[in-house]
Amino acid sequence: KTYRTAFSNNMGKECSKYIDAESIKYYDHLLTLVKNGDSTTVEQLRMDQKLVVLLARHTILPSQIIRLNGLTFFESLVQLEDGGGSSEVPIFEFLSVTPKHAEAQIVDSNGNRGLKVVFNKENKIWKVNLAYISGQMGKSDWKQVIKESGKTEHEFIYAILELANNKEPTNKVWHPL
Repeated sequence: KTYRTAFSNNMGKECSKYIDAESIKYYDHLLTLVKNGDSTTVEQLRMDQKLVVLLARHTILPSQIIRLNGLTFFESLVQLEDGGGSSEVPIFEFLSVTPKHAEAQIVDSNGNRGLKVVFNKENKIWKVNLAYISGQMGKSDWKQVIKESGKTEHEFIYAILELANNKEPTNKVWHPL
């Protein structure tokens, strides 16, 4: 609940207290792609990763990007989010729990099961593994979302980027810093 509140209020530093070391490594990897990934590399990424890389290039100044690490990159992305979506706090149905690891599935108020979530206990605090969550929406899911939008993949991406800061993206988003 604390993470959701922090996310809803664009509080990147607060959110970062609740992500695990694996998540920080994941965002560090994405940051490397933001800095160095050429258009061919970015094009081959999963859609969620592609959107993060292009969104960062579109909304964060290069002078800021070069000073970021995985943790501060995550914090910057949270600050970009609108925090929208449901105000409903997710219900977790725990599938397995050990002293340092837990797996759960998100269940909405109607009983519909959604994403699986992994938590790891670090320094006595349960933290979410965002790297695990990010890979769950498959290629076919994204293709369906894009198809329903009535846009090509690139039009869809550019529409998302423009929503982020009300600025039309340019082809520069496909180039490394």
